[in-house]
Amino acid sequence: MHTSMAREYFHTTSYALSIGTTIKRGTYLSDALHDSAYVRDDPLQEFLRERIRHSFFPSKPSRFNASYVFENQEDAVTFRDQLHPSRRIYKVSFADPNAPTHRVCYTAWNSVQTNMEQAAYDYWSNPINYSSGGSEVFAESDLVVLAEA
Repeated sequence: MHTSMAREYFHTTSYALSIGTTIKRGTYLSDALHDSAYVRDDPLQEFLRERIRHSFFPSKPSRFNASYVFENQEDAVTFRDQLHPSRRIYKVSFADPNAPTHRVCYTAWNSVQTNMEQAAYDYWSNPINYSSGGSEVFAESDLVVLAEA
């Protein structure tokens, strides 16, 4: 799915950034990929989701090489307040307006579903039908910081 990425999004981070700073894609999972316990245990089923994406949805962006944003500030605030209260929120845009994107409900994934393979397949399917939570968009693109939100 390609969506127009010339628009502004919202991103949370634990460190201060300046306007114009580029946030490199793939930083979200970069530490996990070098952590043998994380790789072995796959607590958030990232490797399962990547295997399903690679097998059935190869044109979708890899979570291992992506940047993550929220479509609106309210979702970014909710995410931050629930999971990372000390994070800052920045207004950002994708650096590559042509990078493939994927839109999901960030609250939909959990690792206790009965059939994790089916859940991973559903995660990559469009349209995704989840009843609660905000949407997260990710793309294989760096982010450019536009302003503090």
